[in-house]
Amino acid sequence: MITLNPRITSGHSDVYNGQYTHSAARWTAVSRFGSNRLYLNRLDAGVGANLDQVKFTFDTQGAETFQKHGLTTSGEENIAINLGRHSLQFGGIIQRQAAGRTDYTTSTFNYSSQADFFANIPNSVTVNFPILPDKLRTWQVGGFIQDDFRFRSNLTFNLGLRYDYFTVPKEENGHVITRNPTALGPGFGTFRNPDEMYNSDWAHFAPRIGFSWGLGKDKKTVVRGGAGMFYNPHPIFGGPIELANPISQTVPNRVIYSRSQALALGLNYPVDTTALLQKLTAAGAPIVNTAISSYFPNPYSIQWTLGIQRELGYGLVLDTAYAGNRGIHLNTVRQINLPERLTGAPADPTVGQFRYYDASDASRYNALQVSLQKRFAKGLSMTAAYNYASNTSFGDADLLLNSNPQDNNNLRADHGPTPFDIRHSFNASVLYDLPFASWTGSSSQLVKNVLGGWQISSVISAATGLPANITNGRSAYPNSRPDLVGGQTVVYGNYHDTLTYLNPAAFLGVPIISASGASSRPGNLGHNAIRVPGQWNVDASLAKTVYVKERFRIQLRGDAFNAFNHTNLMGLGTDISNSSFGKLTSATSRSLQIGARFNF
Repeated sequence: MITLNPRITSGHSDVYNGQYTHSAARWTAVSRFGSNRLYLNRLDAGVGANLDQVKFTFDTQGAETFQKHGLTTSGEENIAINLGRHSLQFGGIIQRQAAGRTDYTTSTFNYSSQADFFANIPNSVTVNFPILPDKLRTWQVGGFIQDDFRFRSNLTFNLGLRYDYFTVPKEENGHVITRNPTALGPGFGTFRNPDEMYNSDWAHFAPRIGFSWGLGKDKKTVVRGGAGMFYNPHPIFGGPIELANPISQTVPNRVIYSRSQALALGLNYPVDTTALLQKLTAAGAPIVNTAISSYFPNPYSIQWTLGIQRELGYGLVLDTAYAGNRGIHLNTVRQINLPERLTGAPADPTVGQFRYYDASDASRYNALQVSLQKRFAKGLSMTAAYNYASNTSFGDADLLLNSNPQDNNNLRADHGPTPFDIRHSFNASVLYDLPFASWTGSSSQLVKNVLGGWQISSVISAATGLPANITNGRSAYPNSRPDLVGGQTVVYGNYHDTLTYLNPAAFLGVPIISASGASSRPGNLGHNAIRVPGQWNVDASLAKTVYVKERFRIQLRGDAFNAFNHTNLMGLGTDISNSSFGKLTSATSRSLQIGARFNF
């Protein structure tokens, strides 16, 4: 953070919970109440200095003031009844969420070439205007019923059904504004009712089924499986709602102008935000910052698993399982009113660019999961787990504000690994109570305090690298990717020494059209096509417990995180237009911690 732009954060969070449990011979009822009130205020001092952001082959800082406030309250009732071979559970929830957010960021100027930079001709300008706090309200009403049916002593079935209804969010002053589609595309038509930003979605019946089957007379082998549907609400902020328009349909909170629009308006660095706002207000043109598809069903997932557990003896248990997950109706975010690549003319030159949300993303997850566990015995417990997985989608497989596709009209071209797809991962842990005291055969307090109470533990983790999306920041189109050059080494083998991971010669930027500032076409490199380096880490701990009296003891411990000081390289530069492209800019280091705890 530069001296001009220190950040100050203040706020508070108040959480209250209550629970009442009533039990009888064959049934139990649990009533819960919860309340969570939040206020957060984050201020960058650079806002007062109008510290704008500039992006070229470098990226300067802008400034932001950000505030969140809200109150979430909920009530739940769960009842469990034992009816012989049937264990019946049912209940419901009602929750009200009221939340508000204010976010003002200084302007951002993006340049596509050195000539444009020195001529102060940006290929895109993002201008944000101060806004008033908003408050959104939404409700959840849901209920469930489940029966655990013991069909035989070694076979149990689980059958259940859940239903949830999530209301369409409403802003108390009607300041959330979205528009219907026209022939120009989504978001150019008439304004929708602020209380009906998208159509309500009711069909949220979610069945679940499962079983557990013990095999053989000893029942040391157990087969388990299950499947179910799980619905989620749309996030109240960060997709589809970003910021509410503060005053009217003609006063924006943000305007994104293309190169041709910036030239027509005479916008360059720095911009007079107040004068521009007066100009837009006087014009009285309707402006929308976000458009939402009227068909915007709630996201849901179908999850299934099938596994076998086998007790091997000596306290060892082996688990193997296949797990799958299919995400449906996930968020897709497109930037609308982009300039035409060759001519630079947007679909509607009177308005800037804006985001459009629909539910067209989908994801798939498949995994083989294997674990071996040694239960705690004779002072020793161990666990080792390996996961082989694949996670793909057409976007980020997320419910929040996702990255834009390279081509709005070809979402399939962005199908690839999700940002959190880890192909191989291994985790292991061990805990051992050192038996020094037991070796002596003495039960004296002195021996117990000197030789007893020693414990060592360790956690080992290793994983292959996450995907990285290579982009060309000089293009006016978001997430434009370059071409992959054949015959070139993509990843350098000596990157641990040079800290240069990717070969810039393996990536060729698609030519930029001066009229639009955009690449002439989409690049042929796939979405998230590059993997960053994998990582491994070992944490270790040594603890000593001293018994003062029978009820009082003190534990002294030392923890070493990344105990071997292994350098895991991170922070890969992924923008081919930036001087840091292909370089690894950060790394992990060892840290030590010493602590004491008094137990009584």
